[in-house]
Amino acid sequence: MSSKDELISTAISLFSEKGYEGTSVSEIMEKSGVNVSMISYYFGGKEGLLVAALKTLAHDKLVRANRFLHKFENQSEFKIRLELFLNELALFFSEQATLIKLFLQQLEQGFDGAESEYNVAYSNVLKCLEKFLETGKKKGLVLKIRTLVSQLFSSLVP
Repeated sequence: MSSKDELISTAISLFSEKGYEGTSVSEIMEKSGVNVSMISYYFGGKEGLLVAALKTLAHDKLVRANRFLHKFENQSEFKIRLELFLNELALFFSEQATLIKLFLQQLEQGFDGAESEYNVAYSNVLKCLEKFLETGKKKGLVLKIRTLVSQLFSSLVP
């Protein structure tokens, strides 16, 4: 693993465990084994490292979602893909609950890095799901898509 990836991985772990404010740069350096100057070099500081952690989190979510929201041939395949997507999403939220909470807090505080990552990842996941459900609707498998999508996402946010 590169030192950049090690810093991101360590930051995700510590931010999840202690929160952004409760994690010091020296802790990240100590746990990662990477020289403290690399945080400034790669990310411009702790805040940039937070953005990279959020980006990684958002990217992982998008990759996981897209893996299941593909074409389907029949109702059974549609149902299986939707269940797999929802299970993966629930697992993702439970595994990363603290970091997602941090992400949402950063969004509420107007942190630009969180907002841009939200727009990239979360909005894209929602669009993929809406497209998947729209296809299901056209095939007569789903009726009220927006209501269903809103209920799904509101029930998954910690």
